[in-house]
Amino acid sequence: MADNWTYKRSFCDVCGERGGWNRQDGVRTCAEHFNNSNRDRPKFDSEAGERLADGTDGSREGSLPIEKIVTARFFTNSDGGVVVTDSPACRGFFPGHMVHWVQARRSWDKELGLNLPCVVTNCDEDGWLTVRVEGEPEDQFFWNHDPEKGRAHVGRTNLLINKNYSLITSVWAMSRTHLSVSTHARSCVVEFPDGLPHEQMESHGGFTISGPEALRLYGKGDE
Repeated sequence: MADNWTYKRSFCDVCGERGGWNRQDGVRTCAEHFNNSNRDRPKFDSEAGERLADGTDGSREGSLPIEKIVTARFFTNSDGGVVVTDSPACRGFFPGHMVHWVQARRSWDKELGLNLPCVVTNCDEDGWLTVRVEGEPEDQFFWNHDPEKGRAHVGRTNLLINKNYSLITSVWAMSRTHLSVSTHARSCVVEFPDGLPHEQMESHGGFTISGPEALRLYGKGDE
């Protein structure tokens, strides 16, 4: 546990399990304890990685700067599972979360039919976008972890969708901006990526590291 805290990995102050959301009372929690009406007091010291005596720590109350307090959102997915999103803190590259530079670059392959004109006609409070794709008879639904960003795309006439690479792209005169979308919602990943590249692929949906760093992680840096 102490090593995990040392490397600033996100753990719940109440139970010590993986967490990542800051309540407005300054306590960092897992999803289970975020909305706990009893407001459990912290039982772990996030700096020392040690359990607190008697499960209390009055010195932590209000200790986080207000600009670092973010609000997680919870909603129930169509399959009944709970989805926890926190787009400002998200570090995941799964569809519907952050855009990876390789994903964006490959989306502009010259193969015909990949990028289709579309219009976003609506975005609900959970981040579900209603998309009308040119040449396709029915509206389609895609999800992004940031409803505010999704709503900013409603009504735009300069959009292209690439379903192969899960992107909606805004095309401007000299630039392009991308919105990652998915056909199903999944929780944000707020922990810092850790481990070997293939492990980061599984935990975060992608990674960006230098060649020397990759060799170091695989134990070949000194060869």
